[in-house]
Amino acid sequence: MVLENISDYADACLNRPYLTRWFPSNMALEQSSYSYGRTEMAFIEEALRYIERGHSLFIYDPIPSNRILLAMSLAYARTQDPRFPDDGIVGQGKTLLIFPALHHGYVSDLDDLRLDTPGKSTPLLERTPIDRLSRTQLDAEINTAKNNFEFDTKRPDDGIGAIFVDLRKPEWSATGRQFDEVMALYEAANCPVIFYSDEMSPAEETVERSVNSVHLTNELLTTSDSDNLPKNPSITTQLEHLINTSNVTVEHVTIGYPDMYQIVTDLSSMRDDLQRSGSTQSVIKMEVGWLFNLLTRLPIKPEYWDSTVEDNYYQQGVRELLENLRGKADRLEGREAPVLVNFCQAADALQGRLNTNHPLQQNLFKLITVGGDSDHESERTVVVNSKFERKAILQAITYEDRQLAPEVTIRTTDELEPTPDAEAIVPRPLDNDSYLYDFPIASHIVFVQYESWSPIIEDRIEDGLTTIGATIEKHEIGQMGGPEKPQEPNNPPNSSPDNEMYDRPGDTSGADVSESLRNDFEDPNNRGTSTSNNNGRGSAPNPDLELELSNGRSRKLSAQSRVSVLKPNGDIGRKQARDLESNETILLLDSAAKDIYDMFVENAHEKDRLRKAESTVERWRSILQDGLNSEMTEEELLFEMQNRGSDISDQATVSTWRTGKAIGPRDGENVRIILEIFSPEMAPTADATATAMKKIRQEHRAIGRRAREAIETQVSTSIGESLTTNVPDDIDQASEKVQKAEIDTITTISAWILHIKSANIWWVKRSTEPVVRRRRTVSATLPVTNITSQTCLQSTETLIAKISTPKHSRVI
Repeated sequence: MVLENISDYADACLNRPYLTRWFPSNMALEQSSYSYGRTEMAFIEEALRYIERGHSLFIYDPIPSNRILLAMSLAYARTQDPRFPDDGIVGQGKTLLIFPALHHGYVSDLDDLRLDTPGKSTPLLERTPIDRLSRTQLDAEINTAKNNFEFDTKRPDDGIGAIFVDLRKPEWSATGRQFDEVMALYEAANCPVIFYSDEMSPAEETVERSVNSVHLTNELLTTSDSDNLPKNPSITTQLEHLINTSNVTVEHVTIGYPDMYQIVTDLSSMRDDLQRSGSTQSVIKMEVGWLFNLLTRLPIKPEYWDSTVEDNYYQQGVRELLENLRGKADRLEGREAPVLVNFCQAADALQGRLNTNHPLQQNLFKLITVGGDSDHESERTVVVNSKFERKAILQAITYEDRQLAPEVTIRTTDELEPTPDAEAIVPRPLDNDSYLYDFPIASHIVFVQYESWSPIIEDRIEDGLTTIGATIEKHEIGQMGGPEKPQEPNNPPNSSPDNEMYDRPGDTSGADVSESLRNDFEDPNNRGTSTSNNNGRGSAPNPDLELELSNGRSRKLSAQSRVSVLKPNGDIGRKQARDLESNETILLLDSAAKDIYDMFVENAHEKDRLRKAESTVERWRSILQDGLNSEMTEEELLFEMQNRGSDISDQATVSTWRTGKAIGPRDGENVRIILEIFSPEMAPTADATATAMKKIRQEHRAIGRRAREAIETQVSTSIGESLTTNVPDDIDQASEKVQKAEIDTITTISAWILHIKSANIWWVKRSTEPVVRRRRTVSATLPVTNITSQTCLQSTETLIAKISTPKHSRVI
């Protein structure tokens, strides 16, 4: 039985007499009517039919509203009330168990909903929060799982009549957390389980293969016959009404910018090269993706974005990302180094062009500012990705001496409400899974983007909005396809110094940048903003170090990998592998799950904030390390700091900052002093760096508390017996996925790098094989993979060679 027609199912639901006291419009929340539309009533009917037959169901609802989930919860609780039998229906009094997404905020709504009657009334139902399965309260109408919920029994009590799981919460849906326990509960339960989500990730795909499913689509909304909106309708009900009562038109506007076209193609090629490389550290991959997206997606000049986010260390600016990546490029070795250098130079060139001339911003201003060329007089809503983007647009309007038109509002995607008689302007590529490509937020929608993104957005619009009969109008502004003529090497037209600021990749001739963007757009795991990351995940593709562990095992890691270190007090610290030392205790995962540190972080937004903080601190530590490696000793630095007013008195403190044993100075003034000594131009970043250090300390303390509070029975016996500090209880600990061990030895396995002045070199490789003598004349810096510290180097001339590894440098 599949929900195919909203009207039929909504009518069937309204014919259930025991629901009429509450539905569709008899509830109030915060003294305002809280109603349910035809779509919500249809989904109630669908869920109840499955529950009555003892079958489970997966509901996919991409629209950002909690009303369907609340409606199903309330309706089921109503069916269990034994006080109001009607037409042979007598509630059995069984409880509902909900695994909620607490950050969506609807749990408190369950407590606050009342009957919409004059005067005070009691709550509609009784809800009890529980922290473990065995504590389910069978006398409560609804039980909701708290954070850090424990599955301490294998199956739910027979007094539970149904289970609702909101897969929007990572704790229930992320592999390596509690998703396996949720699915085990589904298998063991003798009651139906209703799963709910707003996206299709691997967890949702697994659920969909296990149970029947129903998807809320724009085409499904067209089967509703509703002509009138109830009081306080949900966004779903408003979209349903708009689709069925308005003629939707879509303008797809493409901005051509020849000066931008070739650089974006080159940037895309270099970005792909860096992100595919197993040797590129994850923070570089992440920042390269961020920078590319800012330059190609922002609807305003980069300088206005930078000005908006410069005081907020959770957000990255274009200049800041360029500075970070340039610093990393200087320290990077291998073939990725020149690629990253060129990427930075090309990004800088594009930034310069966009700050000088930004055609998309110009056309956006025509639509939204006083005196613009737009002849539309209706209300207009500009859709932005975040409050920072809104602030940046307003700042751009102010700095360019323009004025926002009185009929225009700027709203984030989370703040939108359907406006049938208005116009919506989307001046940037949204992500592929945005509901705005499928559900019209207004009767007239304008999508605007640069040429590189145009075919991707066009296909997405046609896949989505044409399904409901929307009319698509296409417009092009400016010159398409790049420069009119191929640029001659000796006399390029429209040349500028920026054209020669980077070496163009050799494989981009005729390249279609849209295909590269499409891969990111359609696959969330490949997006430039994702933090694809191998930290703590076994052998790195090109490992630099091999750790011999006290449990008899070994692990190979890249020098830049971050690992979690257990401190003597039980706290968890974070270190790059190159800074590890013997006798330290580390936690590693064997499974495909991410690093143990990530398991504690609730959502992707928080992970991005932490990665930003780590990146900021890493930049500061790199400046410190480079200065101590080339300019002065720790003792000399301490003396210089004291001369500048620092209260640090112990050289060992400086050493802990250098090695990463400590995150950094607790006094922000010492952060500033380090920058003033080694990199004065970076001194303005001191406050943001100190704030980032504070953020990381807070997170580490919270992680340490959670680790110490974890129940040892949650850990497999073989591992649990060896732990003095418990690992998180939300990690899948079947078999031996979590390892705690001390480091016995650290061995460098990277290629050695020789920096050699012109010389004739003979080297003899000492091994059990016969002695091999080789001769080579060199004058370069080159990797030599068959030379180790045991190699004997000889020369007939003066030889100056520097052999470098991630941890050691020697002059021979």
